[in-house]
Amino acid sequence: MRASADNAPRPLKKGLPKFGPFYSSKDDILLKAREDAWDRVLGKIRPANEAKKSTEESDRIKQEYFSAIRDVEKEAMEIYDGSFESTESDFRLMMIKDGCFFLQLALLILGGPEPLGYPPNHVIFGRDQNKKKMTCWLDSMFYVGNQIPVVVLRELMRQKFFQQLTKGKWDQPSVLSKRVLYEVLLLPFLPSSVPDRGFFRWICCKGRSARKQKAGALLKDQAPPTDVLEGLRRMILGPDQSRNEEYEPDDMDLEANWKENTSEEKRKINAVSLKIAGIRIIHIQGVGSRGIHFEESCWRSARLYLPTFTVDDDTEQILKNVKAYEMTQPFGKNEREVCSYLRFMGDIIRTLEDVNLLARKGIIQGSKRNMDKLPGILKRLDSKDLTQHLYRVKLQMGSYNRPAWRKHLKKILSIVAVLTILQTAYAIVSYHHPKKC
Repeated sequence: MRASADNAPRPLKKGLPKFGPFYSSKDDILLKAREDAWDRVLGKIRPANEAKKSTEESDRIKQEYFSAIRDVEKEAMEIYDGSFESTESDFRLMMIKDGCFFLQLALLILGGPEPLGYPPNHVIFGRDQNKKKMTCWLDSMFYVGNQIPVVVLRELMRQKFFQQLTKGKWDQPSVLSKRVLYEVLLLPFLPSSVPDRGFFRWICCKGRSARKQKAGALLKDQAPPTDVLEGLRRMILGPDQSRNEEYEPDDMDLEANWKENTSEEKRKINAVSLKIAGIRIIHIQGVGSRGIHFEESCWRSARLYLPTFTVDDDTEQILKNVKAYEMTQPFGKNEREVCSYLRFMGDIIRTLEDVNLLARKGIIQGSKRNMDKLPGILKRLDSKDLTQHLYRVKLQMGSYNRPAWRKHLKKILSIVAVLTILQTAYAIVSYHHPKKC
């Protein structure tokens, strides 16, 4: 993926943290917080129990950081596509200061075991910051164009200051956006982490045993994301399921049958309608949207497999950011997979009845207050994009006709049961009252 000045669709709201070359901050508070983050690394800001660093020691730390970022500077500049004016030294300093600010904010949001060492009343990193502010800051970290390359952030995480902060026990968050920060930035550097089994292992494969077997192989073949926003997109999509995305002749038959034999009203594929049509919806764990598929069998009910959809306070804004990311990238229509997924789920989830049905199956997860907002969220995030993969699934569902024998199965079984009872009763009567010759 490439970032450029054109990748910023709208200005960031005032008071939100800004990172990188595309959003220049004129907010004195945020500028001071950015400088404070760098001063904290240098030891100019420190808790009472931390020894004061000498000028020579601070200078040595500066040189270590400049040397570390110099090693990845070229790669980082290529990610930004060179669409800004800056000298190499200015770019390097910006990456260091913004990167330290980004990482300390991420660690604060993740709620680490130890405080960052700021005064309790600090405007950003103090203990008194409320949850609402943190949610806004978290959203800004996934904003299009407001990114620091992961290659820079990981290089900074290798430095002594951040290594000290990662010590102790960290809880894996359940909120999607926080989980991305945890998996991309923190987990690779935790002392107890296993290199081959960290990144996105929760979406690697089906089932607990399968996850243990396949996680390592998947991670070896998958490069780190360009930035945390791309990491968020990958987490939503899950691993590649190696499904054929080309348009096949069978698809044309499905499409023709669907349009010819199905009324507009019956083409609705929301969860409740699918249940009425005899299609079972199955919760598939350990995969993302690429794992969605439809199975039809002569011997059992047709099945639609859907991954977990977690709804949090920041779900709408986070998904809006990923959608904007796909729209600003040079993707073809079949590559805007998150946009397609949101449209598909918008068809599945239209009413609160749909939400309740999927929640009972464990597919939709979150508080009831947030889950009740989901139909409206998906309606606002709707798009015209639909990948061939999900279009095929939609055609399969729309053209599905329950076999006639399955429609009347209950009646048939009832008749068989009645006949069995009658036959048994007749046999008993015949035994006790045999016919006389």
